[in-house]
Order: sequence, then structure tokens, then C-alpha cells
Amino acid sequence: RQLEALLGRPTGAGAGPCAATLPALPQAPGTGQPADLMSNRPDLRASGLRLDAATTRRNATIHAMMPTLQLTAGVGTQAMYMEEYDSIETWSVGAGLSIPIFQGTRNWASFAEARAGARSAEYAHDQLLLQAVAEVDTALLRERGQSETLGAHREQLEAATLAYSEARALYAGGLASYLTVLTALNTRHQSQLTVLSAHRDLIDARIALYE
Repeated sequence: RQLEALLGRPTGAGAGPCAATLPALPQAPGTGQPADLMSNRPDLRASGLRLDAATTRRNATIHAMMPTLQLTAGVGTQAMYMEEYDSIETWSVGAGLSIPIFQGTRNWASFAEARAGARSAEYAHDQLLLQAVAEVDTALLRERGQSETLGAHREQLEAATLAYSEARALYAGGLASYLTVLTALNTRHQSQLTVLSAHRDLIDARIALYE
């Protein structure tokens, strides 16, 4: 069900048949620059929106503390009838200035609160960005190290396979007991399991990188 949700498939469609062997990983995806995480990660996009909202609230409180200047203008025509029609054009211009005096303390408290909220959102956003960069770097290092580990285990498997073939040849020639063959076979089986486990860990590292 989780795979269906991630792949955007309807419930019950199934994820397809399982392969007999673990898949080989394609080339690692390009991670780009740390700034690219801002648009790729939903948590960073949400944090950026929260920061924008906090900054907007802070700016709104600053505007509320400033004087307000109002300009008004009007143009019209007045018609009169006294034995004949006549008209007079009228116009008016006015201005008003209001200064927040009695609400100044409350406005300042609102500004201080909004400024603290903006700083908190900024610090939280920076911390989340640093955490995201660290997570990507850690996943890259983990995959790189796991790939080297898998290569080393595959070399061990080749050596164990060669030792098993030699033990069988010696046993066929009467130069070794069958216990030697069983010991070499057990070592080869353990190497196969180790390679399989290392390959699975490598896939897990790639999944962590995508996440």
C-alpha cells in the first residue's frame, strides 16, 4: 500500500512482480547546490512560506505605526434653472494627516512581537536548511562507503568461490577430505549472504538519499 501511494497507483493495483535478484542501482541523481534544496524539499518550502508570512506581519506592524496622509479631490457640475438653464463647475481638494498617539504603545508592542516572530522564523529556517544539507551529505557519504564495502565483499566472494573450486579439485584427486570441501562451501555461502546484505544496504542508502 505504501508503494502504491508513493507511485501514484490506485489501491490494489500492486507494485508488480518481485525480481529474483536485487536490482543494480542506476547512476546517482544530481543533488545540485544546497540552494536547490529550497525548491526540492517540501519542508523547506513550507519553512520559507512561514518566514515570508512572519516578515509580512512585521512589515504590517511597521506601517501601522507610521502617520497616515489622506488626500481627497472632487469635481462636479451644478445645474440651475431660473428662466433659463445655467451650470456651474465645482471642484474641491482636501488633505488629512493622522498620527497614532493613543495606540502608539500597543502598536509598538505588536511590532516587537512581530519582529521576534520574524527572527524566530528566520532562525528556524536557517537551522532546517543546515539540517537538510547535512542529511544529503550524510546520505551521499553513506552510499559511497556502502558501495566500497560491497566491492570488497564481492572480492571476498570471488576468493571464496576460487577456494571452493580448488577444494573440490583436491577432493576429486584424493588429496583432501570432504570436510575441506564442506568448509570451503560454507565459507562461500557466508560470503554470498554478506554480499546480499551489503547490496541491500546500498539500496537502502540510495532510498535515504532520495528521501
